[in-house]
Amino acid sequence: QDSAVCSDCHGLHNTKLFHALGRGYSLEAREFYTKACFRCHGDKKLMKKNNLTTIAVETYQETLHGTIRKLGGPSAGCADCHGAHNILPKQDPKSSINEKNLTKICSKCHQGVNLNFTKYIAHPDLRDREKYPLLFWTRIFMVMLLLSTLLFYWGHTLLWWRKAYWEKQRQLREGHLIPERLIPIENPGETYTRFKLRDRLFHLIGIFAFFGLASTGLPIKFPDAGWSKFMLRFVGGAEGTILLHYICAFIIVVEFFIFLAYCIHFTFINKNRGKTIKERLLGPYSFLPRKKDWEDFIAMGKWFVDQGPPPKFDHWAYYEKFDMLAVFWGMVAIGISGALLWSPSATTKFFPGWVINVARIIHSEEALLAIGFIFTIHFFNTHFVPTKWPMNYSIFTGRIYKWEFIEERSLEYDR
Repeated sequence: QDSAVCSDCHGLHNTKLFHALGRGYSLEAREFYTKACFRCHGDKKLMKKNNLTTIAVETYQETLHGTIRKLGGPSAGCADCHGAHNILPKQDPKSSINEKNLTKICSKCHQGVNLNFTKYIAHPDLRDREKYPLLFWTRIFMVMLLLSTLLFYWGHTLLWWRKAYWEKQRQLREGHLIPERLIPIENPGETYTRFKLRDRLFHLIGIFAFFGLASTGLPIKFPDAGWSKFMLRFVGGAEGTILLHYICAFIIVVEFFIFLAYCIHFTFINKNRGKTIKERLLGPYSFLPRKKDWEDFIAMGKWFVDQGPPPKFDHWAYYEKFDMLAVFWGMVAIGISGALLWSPSATTKFFPGWVINVARIIHSEEALLAIGFIFTIHFFNTHFVPTKWPMNYSIFTGRIYKWEFIEERSLEYDR
C-alpha cells in the first residue's frame, strides 16, 4: 500500500498543472512534479522498507541539475529522466534509464548526445568509496589540498601579523612614522616606478573578472544559503549568473594566455633582465623559485618568533612567487575543468561522461581554494599587513616610496 496513487503526484483539487501539460512541459509543472517525487523518495524510512535507494533525492540535489533547480533555473527534474507512468527498473529494456534508451532521453535537453554522454553519473554518492572510487578519492584529494594550503598560510599570516603589529606599535611609541633605521636617508618621500601601466591595467581587469567569478560561482556551490538567492537577484537569476560566469571566465583565460606570452618574451627576448636565458630564469626578476627564496622563508619564520632579523628581499619575495605559481596550478585545474564543464556535449565527443563528474569536483574545490586564498592570504600580504594597512596603493599608482623601497626591496634598491 506504499505505492503512489494519482493524487500523490497530480494533487486533488488543484490539478491545473496536470492539464497544462497539454500545452507543453512548463517550468512550473516540472517543479510541481519534482517536489511530488521528493515527498516519497526523500522519506528514507519508506524507501528502506520497500528495498529502494534512500539517497536518490540527496544525490540528485548535489548534482548540477539539482543545483540549478535550487537556484530557480530550468533544469531536468525526476520525470525528465525516469518518466511518469512507466517507471521501470534500469535493467528493463523498456525503462527510460536503460543504457539503450539513455541517448534518446538525454537528447531531450542536450544537443549532440552520444554514447559517451550517457556515461555521466546522474546520482553519484561522493562518500561511497566502493561504488565510486574515482569520485571519492578526487574529492578527498581536493579537500585535503584546500585545507592544507589554507591552514599553512593562515598560520604564516597570523605569525606575520603578530610580529608586524607589535613592531609598528613599538615604532609609534618611540615617535617614528617610518622605521628609525631609515630616518637618515635623503628624500624618503621620493617615488620609484614598480609597476608599469600595462601591469596595473592587467591587474585591474583581473580584479573585476575574479570578483565576477567569485560572486557568481559561490551561489552555484552553495545554493541552499540565504545569501546565494540574495546575490542572484542582482544578476538575473540562475541563467544570468551562469552567463556572467562564462564571460568572466573567458576574460581570465585570455589574460592567462597574454601572461604566458609575456613569460615567453621575458625568457627568450627581453635582455634587459639578463643576457642569457639562464640568467633571466634564475635571476631576481624571474617568478621561478630559487635557493634564496627558501633561505628567506626560513629567515622570515625566525623573525616571526623573535629569533633573528627579517630577510632582505629582491624584486619578488618568496610569498609573491607562491602567489604567482599558485595561479598557474589554479588555471590548469580550474581552467581545464571549467572548459570540460562549459559544454558537456562537446566534452563527451572525446571523453566519457563521468569526466564531467570529476571535473565538477575539481572545479568547485579549486575555485573555493582560490577565493579563500585571495580574500584572506593575498589581501593580507598586500594590504592588511600592519605596515601597509589599510591599503597598498602601488599596484594602482605604479609607484613606491623611497623609504618603502629600501625597507622592503633593499637588494633591488642597492643594485
